[in-house]
Amino acid sequence: MPSPPAANPPGLAESPKRKASEMPPEGSVKRRAPRACLTWEMSEENGSSSAAAPDLSIAHNGHSASSTPPSLDQQAHRYPRYIRPLPAHIGSEDIDYLAKKDALTIPSDELRGLLLRHYVQYVHPFMPILDLEDFLIRIARDDPAKPISFLLFQAVMFVSVAFVPIESLHEAGFTSRKAARKIFFQRVRLLYGLDCEDDRVSLLQALLLMTYWYENPQDIKDTWYWMGISISLAQVLGVHRNPEHLKISPRAKRMHKRIWWSCYIRDRLLALGIRRPTRIRQQDFNVPMLTPDDFETPSIPHGILRSVCDWPLLQDADLQKTMAMALIEMAKLCVCIGNVLLSQYSILGDTATRAEADPTTMVIPRHSIEQIQDLARCDVELAEWYQSLNPDCRYKALGARSFRYLDENKRITRLHQAQLHMIYLTAVTVLHRPQALQSYSSGGEDGPSSRHSRSKVTEAAAGISDIAYDLHNQGHLCYLSTSSIPAILWATFGHLTDISSARDGVHFSSIGRFYQCLQALEELRAMYASADHAVWFLEAVIKRNDIRIPGLSIGRGANSASRNSESGSRSTKSMASLQRSGSSTTNGDRSHPDLITNGISSPFSLCNALMPTSNTTRSDYQPSEEQIHASSQPLDVSNIDMGEYWQQSLMDFDNNLSSYVVPTPGKSYGGQRLMDMGDTIIVNPHWT
Repeated sequence: MPSPPAANPPGLAESPKRKASEMPPEGSVKRRAPRACLTWEMSEENGSSSAAAPDLSIAHNGHSASSTPPSLDQQAHRYPRYIRPLPAHIGSEDIDYLAKKDALTIPSDELRGLLLRHYVQYVHPFMPILDLEDFLIRIARDDPAKPISFLLFQAVMFVSVAFVPIESLHEAGFTSRKAARKIFFQRVRLLYGLDCEDDRVSLLQALLLMTYWYENPQDIKDTWYWMGISISLAQVLGVHRNPEHLKISPRAKRMHKRIWWSCYIRDRLLALGIRRPTRIRQQDFNVPMLTPDDFETPSIPHGILRSVCDWPLLQDADLQKTMAMALIEMAKLCVCIGNVLLSQYSILGDTATRAEADPTTMVIPRHSIEQIQDLARCDVELAEWYQSLNPDCRYKALGARSFRYLDENKRITRLHQAQLHMIYLTAVTVLHRPQALQSYSSGGEDGPSSRHSRSKVTEAAAGISDIAYDLHNQGHLCYLSTSSIPAILWATFGHLTDISSARDGVHFSSIGRFYQCLQALEELRAMYASADHAVWFLEAVIKRNDIRIPGLSIGRGANSASRNSESGSRSTKSMASLQRSGSSTTNGDRSHPDLITNGISSPFSLCNALMPTSNTTRSDYQPSEEQIHASSQPLDVSNIDMGEYWQQSLMDFDNNLSSYVVPTPGKSYGGQRLMDMGDTIIVNPHWT
């Protein structure tokens, strides 16, 4: 089917909810009945090792995927033969509605190939919920006898849009990457909303991919929402139980374990910085830790591979083993992260306080003797994880000259090594920040524990900045996942704190690293709405505390103006326009004066003289006296209330989602006083 036109792409400005006039007559949509018993099954035919294309779905609940022939209504809307027909209960009104809302649109073969390639490169390594060999072969052979789920296919297309070159999206008729992501997600959401998938495993796979969506804080069905449904469905399916003794094929058992640990990893990463408790309790599942044997080694004929997703990784067994080990190390790290969150944080306030302040569930640091003891234990756990990290998964800084000699596979591997290390450093920050907060707010002399925590937070912030700096220079920053946004933001706050240090070495290097982090966030704004909220929040904190940074100015009313996409106002050039000549290209939207393509601009204006250059080292950045005075305002941080600053900045902001809360200025929430941000109202940011 044709791609969306460039002007007013279908579904971009329309709500996913039906209008009253578009609702089908009552009773025309038949909801599937809940199943009393759901099991993971694989038919003898599909589970046979001699099958040319092993069954993608582990369970079809007793019926064949192609058992429902397409209705006359569906035949009017032609799908590729590799797409499974919609269930019989989807009537003509629903099909017309889906078509009108663009949910039945399939990308062109060229764009589909790019989306599949980038899915394999950037999504699948840390969420291996698909049998890639089977999935790609079914698409390549276009065999109606073994079709794939329409919902799952659209979910794969959606999650990959963030990574394909923007030029390809423009050629397909999309005005921006964010517009494309919204359109692709609405296709998935509409299919899900009309119960267009009967297979529960395909449904679970699609839901996990839907957790990567975020648009705005008002969206009730955000990342947290989709993650909750995913975990609930996984538990109903019994994915949380050891599959060893289940009467399913070995291939199905391996898929079973990978899907569960993907749920677990996603749950921990979302909770790493969101003031919400984790949903999966360690005692509520008994699935063993992943091993290299739990991963398939795709063996796809080269001719078939070239027709759908030509990437050498799928034919490089050693590289596949490295990527599998990276996921195993990520799963082990997430176990440590769960222990950190459980021991260092608790649900905010008591029932009465929460009911009075806000009905949502949030978490704050614990402050007790046990918390100090648990901190030491978790610190040891994280250190042991890092020391025992598989050498093939360890990230090492690499100069630009050496990077140029790496082939594409090794470059992709380095990207995932970098993401793994950034998450580790974020875990260190989250572990030690409560103790670091106490050292600032107590007003007394720091003890050994406080000094240790402050040192760990500072080191982690520097490490995150260095990774972002390297990836930017190598042109790979734009391929980071949303988990990188809170990591970079925590690093930014750490550098703001060190800017007030009396030690010149720390002071100057922190200024340089602050700009590196800000540049990284600006670049990620072209991809993720969550990066917008990170920049907005950072702006509010700097404004409220009157932090003066050489070369940095915040436009008047920037926060309110940037939130109003209809105002037509633009702030000064974004950091993209200040990048040095010859810098690595990215897949960002470069055809616009700023990195936001929907009318939202950056609140920050920066002095070009203070931007790091190719000759600037990551840790030794020292602006000259002339550059310092080039700032419109002198550096003056003497009036910052560091205790209040840290409590607001580090406690209120985090990873992928949080409840939509407009705090009452000056009100105490479980011991944390929320600041009056002046003309800026801070809400808890949501992430994907």
